Amino acid sequence: MLWDKGIYHTHIVKRGYTLALYQIDAFYVELKYDGDMNKIASLRSFLNTNQLEPYLNNIELPRFD
Repeated sequence: MLWDKGIYHTHIVKRGYTLALYQIDAFYVELKYDGDMNKIASLRSFLNTNQLEPYLNNIELPRFD
């Protein structure tokens, strides 16, 4: 479902893992990828926008001129 319906927003690298942020409807999914093992380490979903804080500097918003 994440690949079919998820909208990719951004990613961050933290402690050897890549954390990718996706959105599906009204909730968010954080995918934790282990590059050394070449596998998904975990998935976490959440609704609370406070948990977006680590990603905010990487999200580009459209300009309205």
